[in-house]
Amino acid sequence: MLRAAIDTGGTFTDVLLFDEEQNKLWPLKIPTTPDHPEKAFLQGLEEILKAIQRQPFELKTIVHGTTLVTNALLQQQTAKTGLLVTAGFRDLLEIGRQSRPELYNLQQEKLPPLVPRELIREIPERIGPQGQIIQKIDLSVAKKALQDLHRQGVEALAISLLFSFLNPQHEKRLSQLAREFFPEEFIFLSSQVSPEFREYERTSTTVVAAAVAPPLVNYLKALLNNLARLGSSHSEVFLMHSGGGMLPAREAARHPHQLIESGPAAGLVAVAHWAKVLHLPRVIAFDLGGTTAKTGLILNGQLQYTVDYQVGGPIHSGGQNQGGYPVRFPMVDVAECGAGSGSIAWIDPGGHLQVGPHSAGAYPGPAAYGQGGQEPTLTDAYLLLGYLHPADLLGGRKSLHLVPARQAIQKKIARPLGLDVREAAQGILTIANASMLRILRLVSISQGYDPREFTLLAYGGAGPLHACQLAEEMGIKKIIIPPFPGLFSAMGLLLSDITMDFVRTRILSLETKNLSTIQSILDILLQEAQAWIQHSPDHQKNTLLLPSADLRYQGQNYELNVPFSGKKFTSGLMNSLLSSFHQLHQQVYGHCEPEETVELVNLRLKAIIKVPKPQLPSLEKASSPLKEQTASRREIWLKTTPQTGLRLIQCPVWPRHLLHAGHEIKGPALIQENNSTTFVGPAWHLWVDSLGNLILER
Repeated sequence: MLRAAIDTGGTFTDVLLFDEEQNKLWPLKIPTTPDHPEKAFLQGLEEILKAIQRQPFELKTIVHGTTLVTNALLQQQTAKTGLLVTAGFRDLLEIGRQSRPELYNLQQEKLPPLVPRELIREIPERIGPQGQIIQKIDLSVAKKALQDLHRQGVEALAISLLFSFLNPQHEKRLSQLAREFFPEEFIFLSSQVSPEFREYERTSTTVVAAAVAPPLVNYLKALLNNLARLGSSHSEVFLMHSGGGMLPAREAARHPHQLIESGPAAGLVAVAHWAKVLHLPRVIAFDLGGTTAKTGLILNGQLQYTVDYQVGGPIHSGGQNQGGYPVRFPMVDVAECGAGSGSIAWIDPGGHLQVGPHSAGAYPGPAAYGQGGQEPTLTDAYLLLGYLHPADLLGGRKSLHLVPARQAIQKKIARPLGLDVREAAQGILTIANASMLRILRLVSISQGYDPREFTLLAYGGAGPLHACQLAEEMGIKKIIIPPFPGLFSAMGLLLSDITMDFVRTRILSLETKNLSTIQSILDILLQEAQAWIQHSPDHQKNTLLLPSADLRYQGQNYELNVPFSGKKFTSGLMNSLLSSFHQLHQQVYGHCEPEETVELVNLRLKAIIKVPKPQLPSLEKASSPLKEQTASRREIWLKTTPQTGLRLIQCPVWPRHLLHAGHEIKGPALIQENNSTTFVGPAWHLWVDSLGNLILER
């Protein structure tokens, strides 16, 4: 049987087809169709099946990564959404938090709330801080509010009441009333979406889920209908969520906020798998696609998570205030910036060169695509400096055009700045690298890790082009470029398990007197997880339950997540948890206070249904060393140090499919393949391992 992984990005759609019986992979990369992303999805699927002469009915599962939710938020193309709140809390979204994305920027403008004030209705009711009902809900006011929102054309409804995470009774009653006016699939309760304390973040998460639900549901309906017409109606369709797992498509529609970092999470899942296979204790993942650059840490083969995330700002990042919409959900911790191979270079009012966050996308794309694009991008700079061959994009299915690339950079960048056109192209790459370095430092140095102790694993269509320069700036001495780097996030889709997260808030001191209360909360989470597993399509397979606790010192306003094992919360487990918390606090903040009281804030449980993983076959061993005269040559303009100008060199170019295990290459060199190009810097040495990885060492 066949399994397909399809990752739809802002510029390209990546398809990997895996035959479980033959243990064989087939890759395909095609341009995304931004207005109708399902078209590229279906085109890629049909094309790859036709190429290997297989039929759609042979598809057992399809795993999909999508940027639909993120793009809807970034482009403010969300549904018209209404919000019901407890009386007195109408301005919650507008007030938000008082911290600013840029501390000293007095002109910084906040993103407008996803629900404007005129679509927020106050409902007389009150649940107390212990979950007790203080004031019963006024149903007549509630019904009038719902009628009014429906009359104003509201498509989706969010309901977030005070302390509903302790007692959801009032939210559920409002949901029953709301079904008279709104489809059930477009009604979202905070007690179901994010049953945690912190009113603003819980409400924001619920609003995000509601606002993106209609475009997501419509997309999934169109996709499933088209798959049925194609002949794959029986295939199980899963969506990758930002927690590093996948959900059945119809279940994902009830958790749309979890799809924000769908594609990037898949890439980090693949990196974690590679780290385990290669026994790498510390890895920095770096993914550079057509629209954005993404990075995250893998420690001892494990993904790193955050529950504090903001989307829609200039940089998406866990635990960082970057001016976006807060979403609370255990996501893979990834930092992201708008500097991809299609990112547009421009000059700001102060006369400074900038790159991104706007992208030329798949259409019209960079000027070099010859599709009418007039804006200079990183791709145009690569082409002008010789790193890309005009006829080799996507294995020759797409050509690059030097003349429009040169004209775009000359007109928009070089001439206004008084630079030679190639110096301007190098400047574009330098500025883009600065943005990438910022997020690399954000996930490493800012979190107390020394990047010199890490291996850089670079992937994405353009990641391997930048890897050497970024590694040199970060002091990293080892780089790994995996097989199929341009489709590595799609590989992560094939390596993902089915997962779901459960959480309960209960603020208690971590003391012996509270053991029974904590055990009762853990029992509830275990029951919910087991019920979810039983209703999942693959519940008969191997399952894991991974509990953790959000802990803090009494009086603190932030928590650290500490994993633990076991289903019984004993005094021994509590002491172990305390010790782990003190150690983690020391690592993150540079100090710990073992004598202080520690509070439990949230109990979490991740349920995992294990899925069989593809195993890459060993690469054929080289029978003889590479002979440099067999490589082709290309002129590239190389900047060796910040102080020197560009110099023209004859750079060897090696097709990757000719490289076998044990082959070695000294930089500078280019390694070319259908979905990506790797640049080996002058100070670097490359060798190929038995799995086909390119290992670069200084």
